Amino acid sequence: MSGSKDKAKSRKRVAAVVISVVLLFVLSGLGVGITAAVMAFAPVKIVIDEGKTYQTIEGFGFSGAWTFQELGASAETADKAAQLLVGEDGLNMDVIRYNIGAGSIEVAGHDGDPTERRTESFFISENFRGDNAAFADPSNYDFETRDAKAMRMLKACIEKGNIKTLVLFANSPHYLLTSNGMCKGGYLPKENYGAFADQLLVTAGHFYELYGKDVRIYLSPVNEPQWGWDLSSIQEGCHYESEAMAEFCTVFLDKLDEYNSAHGTEILPELFDSGTYDVWSNKNFKNYIDALNSHGVTSRIDHVALHSYHAGNSAAKRKRFVRYAKKNLTGKAVHMSEFCVMEEGIDPSIDMGLKSLDVMLKDLTALGANQWCWWLGASNVQYEDGLIYYNSRELKENGNCDFTMTKRYSCFAQVTRYVQSGDIRIEAHTSPSTGGGVFADVRILKEGRKHCDRRPQPQGQGQEGELAKGL
Repeated sequence: MSGSKDKAKSRKRVAAVVISVVLLFVLSGLGVGITAAVMAFAPVKIVIDEGKTYQTIEGFGFSGAWTFQELGASAETADKAAQLLVGEDGLNMDVIRYNIGAGSIEVAGHDGDPTERRTESFFISENFRGDNAAFADPSNYDFETRDAKAMRMLKACIEKGNIKTLVLFANSPHYLLTSNGMCKGGYLPKENYGAFADQLLVTAGHFYELYGKDVRIYLSPVNEPQWGWDLSSIQEGCHYESEAMAEFCTVFLDKLDEYNSAHGTEILPELFDSGTYDVWSNKNFKNYIDALNSHGVTSRIDHVALHSYHAGNSAAKRKRFVRYAKKNLTGKAVHMSEFCVMEEGIDPSIDMGLKSLDVMLKDLTALGANQWCWWLGASNVQYEDGLIYYNSRELKENGNCDFTMTKRYSCFAQVTRYVQSGDIRIEAHTSPSTGGGVFADVRILKEGRKHCDRRPQPQGQGQEGELAKGL
Protein backbone atom coordinates (compact mmCIF):
# COMPACT_ATOMS: atom_id res chain seq x y z
CA MET A 1 0.00 0.00 0.00
CA SER A 2 2.78 2.44 0.92
CA GLY A 3 4.43 1.72 -2.42
CA SER A 4 1.22 2.73 -4.23
CA LYS A 5 1.08 5.98 -2.25
CA ASP A 6 4.67 6.79 -3.11
CA LYS A 7 3.97 6.13 -6.76
CA ALA A 8 0.89 8.35 -6.65
CA LYS A 9 2.89 11.16 -5.04
CA SER A 10 5.55 10.78 -7.68
CA ARG A 11 2.95 11.04 -10.42
CA LYS A 12 1.51 14.16 -8.78
CA ARG A 13 4.94 15.74 -8.73
CA VAL A 14 5.30 15.02 -12.44
CA ALA A 15 1.82 16.39 -13.07
CA ALA A 16 2.75 19.56 -11.19
CA VAL A 17 5.17 20.40 -13.97
CA VAL A 18 3.44 22.28 -16.78
CA ILE A 19 2.07 19.83 -19.35
CA SER A 20 1.36 20.80 -22.93
CA VAL A 21 -0.33 18.67 -25.54
CA VAL A 22 0.89 18.90 -29.11
CA LEU A 23 -1.37 17.44 -31.79
CA LEU A 24 0.41 16.85 -35.05
CA PHE A 25 -1.54 15.58 -38.03
CA VAL A 26 0.32 12.95 -40.00
CA LEU A 27 -1.98 12.17 -42.88
CA SER A 28 -1.61 8.81 -44.51
CA GLY A 29 -3.72 6.66 -46.76
CA LEU A 30 -6.50 9.13 -47.63
CA GLY A 31 -5.95 12.35 -49.55
CA VAL A 32 -4.90 15.32 -47.46
CA GLY A 33 -8.11 17.29 -48.04
CA ILE A 34 -10.42 14.39 -47.21
CA THR A 35 -8.47 13.33 -44.14
CA ALA A 36 -8.21 16.88 -42.82
CA ALA A 37 -11.96 17.33 -43.23
CA VAL A 38 -12.63 14.10 -41.30
CA MET A 39 -10.28 15.18 -38.52
CA ALA A 40 -12.00 18.55 -38.24
CA PHE A 41 -15.33 16.95 -37.33
CA ALA A 42 -14.18 13.85 -35.45
CA PRO A 43 -13.64 14.53 -31.74
CA VAL A 44 -10.53 12.80 -30.44
CA LYS A 45 -9.90 12.04 -26.78
CA ILE A 46 -6.24 12.17 -25.75
CA VAL A 47 -5.35 9.83 -22.89
CA ILE A 48 -2.25 10.96 -20.97
CA ASP A 49 -0.11 8.81 -18.69
CA GLU A 50 2.31 11.26 -17.12
CA GLY A 51 3.88 8.44 -15.11
CA LYS A 52 5.45 6.88 -18.21
CA THR A 53 8.32 8.96 -19.59
CA TYR A 54 10.59 8.50 -22.56
CA GLN A 55 13.58 10.48 -23.87
CA THR A 56 14.66 13.98 -22.95
CA ILE A 57 14.86 16.13 -26.06
CA GLU A 58 18.30 17.58 -26.82
CA GLY A 59 17.32 19.74 -29.75
CA PHE A 60 16.57 20.09 -33.45
CA GLY A 61 18.95 21.28 -36.11
CA PHE A 62 20.47 21.20 -39.57
CA SER A 63 23.78 21.13 -41.42
CA GLY A 64 25.49 24.21 -42.77
CA ALA A 65 27.51 22.17 -45.26
CA TRP A 66 28.27 23.73 -48.64
CA THR A 67 25.74 26.57 -48.69
CA PHE A 68 27.18 28.28 -45.60
CA GLN A 69 30.14 28.98 -47.90
CA GLU A 70 27.86 31.19 -50.01
CA LEU A 71 25.46 32.59 -47.44
CA GLY A 72 28.23 34.32 -45.54
CA ALA A 73 28.88 36.54 -48.57
CA SER A 74 27.43 39.50 -46.68
CA ALA A 75 26.44 40.19 -43.09
CA GLU A 76 22.92 41.08 -44.26
CA THR A 77 22.37 37.76 -46.06
CA ALA A 78 23.86 35.78 -43.19
CA ASP A 79 21.60 37.52 -40.67
CA LYS A 80 18.52 36.98 -42.83
CA ALA A 81 19.22 33.25 -43.22
CA ALA A 82 20.09 32.86 -39.54
CA GLN A 83 16.81 34.50 -38.51
CA LEU A 84 14.81 32.08 -40.64
CA LEU A 85 16.64 29.00 -39.34
CA VAL A 86 17.40 29.68 -35.68
CA GLY A 87 15.54 32.88 -34.81
CA GLU A 88 12.57 32.71 -32.44
CA ASP A 89 10.24 33.84 -35.22
CA GLY A 90 11.88 31.36 -37.58
CA LEU A 91 12.42 27.64 -36.99
CA ASN A 92 13.96 28.29 -33.56
CA MET A 93 16.41 25.41 -34.09
CA ASP A 94 19.22 24.99 -31.57
CA VAL A 95 21.66 22.53 -33.19
CA ILE A 96 24.09 23.32 -36.04
CA ARG A 97 26.33 20.82 -37.80
CA TYR A 98 29.41 22.53 -39.30
CA ASN A 99 31.48 20.78 -41.96
CA ILE A 100 35.26 20.67 -41.38
CA GLY A 101 36.59 20.80 -44.93
CA ALA A 102 39.24 18.41 -46.22
CA GLY A 103 40.76 20.83 -48.75
CA SER A 104 39.29 19.49 -51.99
CA ILE A 105 39.33 23.02 -53.44
CA GLU A 106 43.12 22.57 -53.79
CA VAL A 107 42.99 19.21 -55.59
CA ALA A 108 42.73 19.00 -59.38
CA GLY A 109 41.01 15.62 -59.16
CA HIS A 110 37.94 17.38 -57.77
CA ASP A 111 37.64 19.84 -60.67
CA GLY A 112 34.46 18.15 -61.89
CA ASP A 113 32.71 18.41 -58.54
CA PRO A 114 30.16 21.19 -57.91
CA THR A 115 32.03 24.27 -56.69
CA GLU A 116 30.08 24.57 -53.45
CA ARG A 117 30.97 20.98 -52.49
CA ARG A 118 34.71 21.60 -52.74
CA THR A 119 35.90 22.85 -49.36
CA GLU A 120 38.74 24.84 -47.93
CA SER A 121 40.71 23.29 -45.09
CA PHE A 122 41.98 25.35 -42.19
CA PHE A 123 45.26 23.41 -42.42
CA ILE A 124 47.89 25.20 -44.54
CA SER A 125 49.10 22.48 -46.89
CA GLU A 126 52.21 24.47 -47.86
CA ASN A 127 53.49 23.97 -44.31
CA PHE A 128 53.48 20.18 -44.67
CA ARG A 129 56.91 18.68 -45.31
CA GLY A 130 56.04 15.02 -44.89
CA ASP A 131 56.06 15.07 -41.08
CA ASN A 132 52.63 14.25 -39.63
CA ALA A 133 53.50 16.24 -36.51
CA ALA A 134 52.63 19.33 -38.56
CA PHE A 135 48.92 18.54 -38.09
CA ALA A 136 49.23 18.92 -34.31
CA ASP A 137 50.77 22.41 -34.54
CA PRO A 138 48.13 25.21 -34.37
CA SER A 139 50.52 27.59 -36.16
CA ASN A 140 49.97 25.53 -39.32
CA TYR A 141 46.29 26.51 -39.45
CA ASP A 142 44.60 29.62 -40.84
CA PHE A 143 41.38 30.38 -39.01
CA GLU A 144 41.26 33.99 -40.18
CA THR A 145 40.83 33.72 -43.96
CA ARG A 146 40.00 30.05 -44.63
CA ASP A 147 36.29 29.15 -44.91
CA ALA A 148 35.58 32.76 -43.88
CA LYS A 149 32.07 33.00 -45.37
CA ALA A 150 30.95 29.81 -43.65
CA MET A 151 32.42 31.07 -40.38
CA ARG A 152 30.51 34.34 -40.78
CA MET A 153 27.29 32.43 -41.35
CA LEU A 154 27.91 30.25 -38.30
CA LYS A 155 28.61 33.33 -36.17
CA ALA A 156 25.35 34.93 -37.34
CA CYS A 157 23.44 31.85 -36.21
CA ILE A 158 25.12 31.63 -32.82
CA GLU A 159 24.65 35.35 -32.16
CA LYS A 160 20.88 34.81 -32.30
CA GLY A 161 21.36 33.28 -28.85
CA ASN A 162 19.40 30.09 -29.39
CA ILE A 163 22.13 27.61 -30.41
CA LYS A 164 22.91 25.10 -27.68
CA THR A 165 24.87 22.48 -29.65
CA LEU A 166 27.53 22.76 -32.34
CA VAL A 167 28.58 19.55 -34.08
CA LEU A 168 31.80 19.69 -36.09
CA PHE A 169 31.80 16.89 -38.65
CA ALA A 170 34.30 15.71 -41.26
CA ASN A 171 33.31 13.99 -44.49
CA SER A 172 36.93 13.10 -45.26
CA PRO A 173 40.41 13.42 -43.75
CA HIS A 174 42.62 16.15 -45.22
CA TYR A 175 43.70 15.15 -48.72
CA LEU A 176 47.35 15.00 -47.62
CA LEU A 177 46.43 12.17 -45.25
CA THR A 178 44.44 9.91 -47.60
CA SER A 179 45.83 7.00 -49.60
CA ASN A 180 45.34 8.71 -52.98
CA GLY A 181 45.86 12.37 -52.11
CA MET A 182 42.19 13.14 -52.72
CA CYS A 183 39.06 13.58 -50.63
CA LYS A 184 37.26 10.66 -52.26
CA GLY A 185 38.15 7.31 -53.79
CA GLY A 186 40.80 6.48 -51.18
CA TYR A 187 41.07 5.52 -47.54
CA LEU A 188 42.84 6.67 -44.38
CA PRO A 189 46.08 4.68 -43.89
CA LYS A 190 46.72 3.43 -40.38
CA GLU A 191 49.91 5.46 -40.05
CA ASN A 192 47.82 8.64 -40.49
CA TYR A 193 45.19 7.89 -37.83
CA GLY A 194 46.89 10.09 -35.26
CA ALA A 195 47.52 12.99 -37.66
CA PHE A 196 43.87 13.08 -38.73
CA ALA A 197 42.78 13.09 -35.08
CA ASP A 198 45.22 15.97 -34.49
CA GLN A 199 43.78 17.89 -37.44
CA LEU A 200 40.27 17.55 -36.03
CA LEU A 201 41.27 18.44 -32.49
CA VAL A 202 43.25 21.57 -33.36
CA THR A 203 40.23 22.70 -35.42
CA ALA A 204 37.73 21.84 -32.68
CA GLY A 205 39.94 23.60 -30.15
CA HIS A 206 39.64 26.83 -32.12
CA PHE A 207 35.84 26.55 -32.23
CA TYR A 208 35.82 25.76 -28.53
CA GLU A 209 37.80 28.92 -27.85
CA LEU A 210 35.25 30.93 -29.85
CA TYR A 211 32.02 29.34 -28.65
CA GLY A 212 32.72 26.73 -25.97
CA LYS A 213 31.46 28.93 -23.13
CA ASP A 214 28.04 29.25 -24.76
CA VAL A 215 27.43 26.00 -26.64
CA ARG A 216 28.14 22.31 -26.24
CA ILE A 217 30.62 21.12 -28.88
CA TYR A 218 30.66 17.64 -30.41
CA LEU A 219 33.31 16.35 -32.82
CA SER A 220 32.31 13.77 -35.44
CA PRO A 221 35.37 12.31 -37.27
CA VAL A 222 33.67 9.99 -39.77
CA ASN A 223 30.55 10.30 -41.90
CA GLU A 224 28.66 7.42 -43.50
CA PRO A 225 31.76 5.21 -43.51
CA GLN A 226 30.02 2.20 -45.05
CA TRP A 227 29.38 3.99 -48.35
CA GLY A 228 31.97 3.60 -51.13
CA TRP A 229 32.75 7.28 -51.79
CA ASP A 230 34.60 6.32 -54.98
CA LEU A 231 35.95 8.68 -57.63
CA SER A 232 32.51 9.07 -59.18
CA SER A 233 31.30 10.84 -56.02
CA ILE A 234 30.69 14.57 -56.39
CA GLN A 235 31.48 15.47 -52.79
CA GLU A 236 34.08 14.73 -50.15
CA GLY A 237 33.76 11.31 -48.52
CA CYS A 238 35.86 8.49 -47.12
CA HIS A 239 35.12 4.79 -46.89
CA TYR A 240 36.20 2.80 -43.82
CA GLU A 241 35.97 -0.95 -43.41
CA SER A 242 34.36 -1.76 -40.08
CA GLU A 243 37.57 -2.88 -38.32
CA ALA A 244 39.53 0.08 -39.67
CA MET A 245 36.87 2.50 -38.48
CA ALA A 246 36.85 0.97 -35.00
CA GLU A 247 40.64 1.11 -34.80
CA PHE A 248 40.69 4.75 -35.89
CA CYS A 249 37.93 5.62 -33.41
CA THR A 250 40.04 4.14 -30.60
CA VAL A 251 42.97 6.39 -31.58
CA PHE A 252 40.62 9.36 -31.93
CA LEU A 253 39.05 8.87 -28.49
CA ASP A 254 42.47 8.49 -26.85
CA LYS A 255 43.65 11.70 -28.52
CA LEU A 256 40.42 13.46 -27.54
CA ASP A 257 40.86 12.51 -23.89
CA GLU A 258 44.45 13.74 -23.95
CA TYR A 259 43.48 17.01 -25.64
CA ASN A 260 40.66 17.77 -23.21
CA SER A 261 42.91 17.03 -20.25
CA ALA A 262 45.77 19.18 -21.56
CA HIS A 263 43.64 22.16 -22.63
CA GLY A 264 40.81 22.14 -20.10
CA THR A 265 38.23 21.73 -22.86
CA GLU A 266 35.07 19.60 -22.90
CA ILE A 267 34.85 18.57 -26.53
CA LEU A 268 32.53 15.57 -26.84
CA PRO A 269 32.72 12.68 -29.35
CA GLU A 270 29.99 11.83 -31.83
CA LEU A 271 30.09 8.44 -33.55
CA PHE A 272 29.61 7.19 -36.11
CA ASP A 273 27.11 9.06 -38.28
CA SER A 274 26.01 5.86 -39.96
CA GLY A 275 24.31 6.34 -43.32
CA THR A 276 21.58 3.92 -42.25
CA TYR A 277 20.32 2.03 -39.23
CA ASP A 278 18.33 -0.51 -41.22
CA VAL A 279 19.61 -3.67 -39.55
CA TRP A 280 17.47 -5.90 -41.76
CA SER A 281 18.27 -5.02 -45.39
CA ASN A 282 21.67 -3.41 -44.70
CA LYS A 283 23.32 -6.08 -42.61
CA ASN A 284 26.80 -4.58 -42.81
CA PHE A 285 25.55 -1.97 -40.32
CA LYS A 286 25.83 -4.73 -37.72
CA ASN A 287 29.46 -5.30 -38.68
CA TYR A 288 30.30 -1.72 -37.77
CA ILE A 289 28.52 -1.94 -34.42
CA ASP A 290 30.18 -5.29 -33.70
CA ALA A 291 33.59 -3.77 -34.46
CA LEU A 292 32.92 -0.73 -32.26
CA ASN A 293 31.81 -3.02 -29.44
CA SER A 294 34.79 -5.37 -29.78
CA HIS A 295 37.22 -2.44 -29.59
CA GLY A 296 35.48 -0.96 -26.55
CA VAL A 297 34.44 2.18 -28.42
CA THR A 298 30.74 2.12 -27.56
CA SER A 299 31.51 1.94 -23.85
CA ARG A 300 33.22 5.33 -24.19
CA ILE A 301 30.34 7.24 -25.81
CA ASP A 302 26.90 8.17 -24.50
CA HIS A 303 25.01 8.14 -27.80
CA VAL A 304 25.18 6.80 -31.32
CA ALA A 305 24.62 9.12 -34.29
CA LEU A 306 22.62 7.73 -37.20
CA HIS A 307 21.04 8.92 -40.45
CA SER A 308 17.46 8.03 -41.39
CA TYR A 309 18.16 7.43 -45.07
CA HIS A 310 16.63 4.20 -46.37
CA ALA A 311 14.29 4.02 -43.38
CA GLY A 312 11.77 6.35 -44.98
CA ASN A 313 8.47 6.42 -43.15
CA SER A 314 8.73 2.84 -41.92
CA ALA A 315 7.94 2.38 -38.23
CA ALA A 316 8.84 -1.32 -38.56
CA LYS A 317 12.47 -0.56 -39.51
CA ARG A 318 12.80 1.76 -36.53
CA LYS A 319 11.36 -0.80 -34.14
CA ARG A 320 13.76 -3.44 -35.48
CA PHE A 321 16.66 -1.11 -34.75
CA VAL A 322 15.38 -0.48 -31.21
CA ARG A 323 15.21 -4.22 -30.55
CA TYR A 324 18.74 -4.61 -31.91
CA ALA A 325 20.03 -1.64 -29.91
CA LYS A 326 18.68 -3.01 -26.62
CA LYS A 327 21.07 -5.93 -27.02
CA ASN A 328 24.03 -4.31 -28.77
CA LEU A 329 23.94 -0.61 -27.79
CA THR A 330 22.69 -0.87 -24.24
CA GLY A 331 21.97 2.47 -22.62
CA LYS A 332 22.99 4.56 -25.63
CA ALA A 333 20.88 7.51 -26.67
CA VAL A 334 20.19 8.10 -30.36
CA HIS A 335 20.97 11.27 -32.31
CA MET A 336 19.34 11.32 -35.74
CA SER A 337 21.96 13.55 -37.32
CA GLU A 338 20.97 13.71 -40.97
CA PHE A 339 18.01 13.18 -43.26
CA CYS A 340 16.44 14.67 -46.35
CA VAL A 341 13.91 13.42 -48.88
CA MET A 342 16.09 12.10 -51.70
CA GLU A 343 13.98 13.28 -54.61
CA GLU A 344 14.68 15.64 -57.50
CA GLY A 345 12.77 18.90 -57.73
CA ILE A 346 11.13 21.09 -55.12
CA ASP A 347 7.61 20.24 -54.00
CA PRO A 348 6.18 23.22 -52.10
CA SER A 349 2.97 21.42 -51.12
CA ILE A 350 1.62 20.35 -47.74
CA ASP A 351 1.92 16.73 -48.92
CA MET A 352 5.72 16.98 -49.00
CA GLY A 353 5.70 18.96 -45.77
CA LEU A 354 3.78 16.24 -43.96
CA LYS A 355 5.86 13.48 -45.55
CA SER A 356 9.01 15.11 -44.16
CA LEU A 357 7.41 15.76 -40.77
CA ASP A 358 6.30 12.13 -40.55
CA VAL A 359 9.95 11.02 -40.65
CA MET A 360 10.79 13.37 -37.79
CA LEU A 361 7.86 12.18 -35.67
CA LYS A 362 8.59 8.51 -36.25
CA ASP A 363 12.24 9.09 -35.33
CA LEU A 364 11.16 10.81 -32.10
CA THR A 365 8.69 8.07 -31.19
CA ALA A 366 9.44 4.69 -32.79
CA LEU A 367 13.22 5.31 -32.85
CA GLY A 368 13.32 7.28 -29.59
CA ALA A 369 15.78 9.88 -30.94
CA ASN A 370 16.51 12.71 -28.53
CA GLN A 371 18.20 14.94 -31.14
CA TRP A 372 16.99 15.36 -34.71
CA CYS A 373 18.68 17.14 -37.61
CA TRP A 374 17.59 17.81 -41.17
CA TRP A 375 20.33 17.82 -43.83
CA LEU A 376 20.81 21.27 -45.40
CA GLY A 377 19.61 24.37 -43.62
CA ALA A 378 19.64 26.20 -46.96
CA SER A 379 19.67 24.77 -50.47
CA ASN A 380 20.41 26.36 -53.86
CA VAL A 381 19.43 23.42 -56.10
CA GLN A 382 16.30 21.70 -57.35
CA TYR A 383 16.25 18.96 -54.72
CA GLU A 384 14.27 18.07 -51.60
CA ASP A 385 17.18 18.78 -49.27
CA GLY A 386 16.59 22.31 -47.94
CA LEU A 387 14.66 24.08 -45.21
CA ILE A 388 15.00 27.40 -47.02
CA TYR A 389 15.90 27.96 -50.68
CA TYR A 390 17.80 30.71 -52.47
CA ASN A 391 19.23 31.61 -55.88
CA SER A 392 23.04 31.45 -56.09
CA ARG A 393 23.14 33.65 -59.18
CA GLU A 394 21.14 36.35 -57.43
CA LEU A 395 23.48 36.18 -54.43
CA LYS A 396 26.62 36.43 -56.55
CA GLU A 397 25.33 39.28 -58.71
CA ASN A 398 23.79 41.38 -55.93
CA GLY A 399 25.73 40.33 -52.85
CA ASN A 400 22.36 39.59 -51.28
CA CYS A 401 19.35 37.38 -51.95
CA ASP A 402 15.82 36.52 -50.87
CA PHE A 403 14.75 33.18 -49.44
CA THR A 404 11.78 30.98 -50.20
CA MET A 405 10.22 28.31 -48.01
CA THR A 406 8.05 25.30 -48.75
CA LYS A 407 5.36 23.85 -46.51
CA ARG A 408 8.06 21.62 -44.99
CA TYR A 409 9.32 24.74 -43.23
CA SER A 410 5.86 25.41 -41.77
CA CYS A 411 5.37 21.78 -40.72
CA PHE A 412 8.73 21.58 -38.94
CA ALA A 413 8.01 24.89 -37.18
CA GLN A 414 5.07 23.28 -35.40
CA VAL A 415 7.59 21.11 -33.56
CA THR A 416 10.82 23.09 -33.45
CA ARG A 417 9.23 26.28 -32.11
CA TYR A 418 7.51 24.63 -29.20
CA VAL A 419 9.47 21.51 -28.24
CA GLN A 420 12.74 22.61 -26.71
CA SER A 421 15.90 21.08 -25.29
CA GLY A 422 15.14 19.64 -21.87
CA ASP A 423 11.53 18.74 -22.65
CA ILE A 424 10.55 15.14 -21.86
CA ARG A 425 8.25 13.00 -23.99
CA ILE A 426 5.60 11.12 -22.03
CA GLU A 427 2.93 8.56 -22.85
CA ALA A 428 -0.17 9.58 -24.76
CA HIS A 429 -2.62 7.85 -27.07
CA THR A 430 -5.90 8.71 -28.74
CA SER A 431 -9.34 7.31 -28.14
CA PRO A 432 -11.07 6.21 -30.25
CA SER A 433 -8.18 5.03 -32.38
CA THR A 434 -7.49 7.27 -35.34
CA GLY A 435 -5.90 4.50 -37.35
CA GLY A 436 -2.60 6.32 -37.56
CA GLY A 437 -4.15 9.55 -38.83
CA VAL A 438 -3.25 11.57 -35.75
CA PHE A 439 -0.04 11.54 -33.80
CA ALA A 440 -0.53 12.77 -30.25
CA ASP A 441 2.56 13.72 -28.33
CA VAL A 442 2.72 15.11 -24.83
CA ARG A 443 5.72 16.80 -23.33
CA ILE A 444 6.61 17.78 -19.80
CA LEU A 445 8.04 21.27 -19.85
CA LYS A 446 10.81 22.53 -17.62
CA GLU A 447 9.49 24.52 -14.68
CA GLY A 448 9.18 28.20 -15.43
CA ARG A 449 8.22 27.71 -19.09
CA LYS A 450 5.01 29.26 -20.32
CA HIS A 451 2.14 26.89 -21.01
CA CYS A 452 1.64 28.17 -24.54
CA ASP A 453 4.10 30.18 -26.57
CA ARG A 454 2.11 31.78 -29.36
CA ARG A 455 4.51 33.05 -31.97
CA PRO A 456 3.68 34.24 -35.48
CA GLN A 457 3.21 31.54 -38.06
CA PRO A 458 6.07 31.08 -40.58
CA GLN A 459 5.95 33.62 -43.39
CA GLY A 460 7.24 31.31 -46.16
CA GLN A 461 5.87 32.06 -49.64
CA GLY A 462 5.57 28.39 -50.56
CA GLN A 463 4.50 29.03 -54.17
CA GLU A 464 5.72 26.70 -56.83
CA GLY A 465 6.54 29.38 -59.39
CA GLU A 466 8.67 31.36 -56.95
CA LEU A 467 10.57 28.26 -55.92
CA ALA A 468 11.23 27.02 -59.39
CA LYS A 469 12.63 30.09 -61.08
CA GLY A 470 16.35 30.54 -61.22
CA LEU A 471 17.40 27.81 -58.75
